[in-house]
Amino acid sequence: MGNFLNFPPCKHRFACLQCRNDSKFIEDMEKRFGKWECPEGIAIGTSLDKMPEHIRSKIKSYQKRLNEKAIREIKINERQTEGKSSQEIQSRNRVQPIPKSNGRGNLVQNSDFTKLPMCKQRVVCKECRNNTDFRERMEKNYGKWECPEGILINTPLENMPLNVQSIEKSKKVKAKANKDLIAKIKQDVLEIESIIPSQASEKFDRIKYYLFPELKDFADCIYKGDSKKVKETCCGGKIKMVDGFVCEIKGDVTKRVCRNCSDFKKG
Repeated sequence: MGNFLNFPPCKHRFACLQCRNDSKFIEDMEKRFGKWECPEGIAIGTSLDKMPEHIRSKIKSYQKRLNEKAIREIKINERQTEGKSSQEIQSRNRVQPIPKSNGRGNLVQNSDFTKLPMCKQRVVCKECRNNTDFRERMEKNYGKWECPEGILINTPLENMPLNVQSIEKSKKVKAKANKDLIAKIKQDVLEIESIIPSQASEKFDRIKYYLFPELKDFADCIYKGDSKKVKETCCGGKIKMVDGFVCEIKGDVTKRVCRNCSDFKKG
C-alpha cells in the first residue's frame, strides 16, 4: 500500500479542496492508501477561501492549465476537422458496438471506459465527475479509470475545461430544441385529428397513441368498468392508492397502465 502524501494530487497540492471537502474521495483514498494526516494541517470541511494562500494559488493555476489545454485542443480539433468530408466525420463519430456479454448478464470487462465514444467525445464529463451512481455502473462494466482531462471528482461544470463546458451547453440547446419540436408535433397531431375523415380515425389513433401514449384518456376506453382506488407502485418502491378502474381485459388498472395498453379502444 502506498502513501497518500506521495500521491501527486496531494504531493502537488491540487486536490486539497476535494481532499478536505469530499467524504467519498477521502473514503476511496483511505481504502487505497490508508489513513493520513494533512501535511498542511488543514481541517476537514475547510472551504477554499479559508485555505492557505499558496494552496489557493496552486488550485487556480491547475484550473487555468486545464482551460488552456482545452483551448489548445479545440483549436487542434478545428484544424483537423477543416477540409474533411462529411463521410469522414460520420465515420469518426460512429457509435462503437456494445461490449459482449459473458453469458451471465454481465458485460465482459475487456474495454477501457476512456476509449468509449461517450468519454472520447467528452459528452458525459458532468455525470462522470459528479454522479456516483454513474461511475459505479461504469466501473462495474469497464473497471476503474483516470480522467483523461485530469478533472477531479466533484468538480462543478463551471470549473471544468472550456471544451467540456461548450459540449454540455450544446447538449442543453439540442435537448430544448428537441423538446420544442415534440411539443409542436403533438399540437399538429391534435389539430389534424379534427379534420381527418371518420374512416381513417382508427389508423390515426394508432399513430397518435404510439407517438404520444400520454394522450390516452382511460375515460374513452370501451373496456372501462367501475371506477375504484387501485394500488400503484412508484419508481422508488412506495405503494400508494390512486384513481383507477376495473378493466374487462386486465382487471384493476391505473391511468399509467391504460396509457401503455395496446388494447386501448375509444368509445
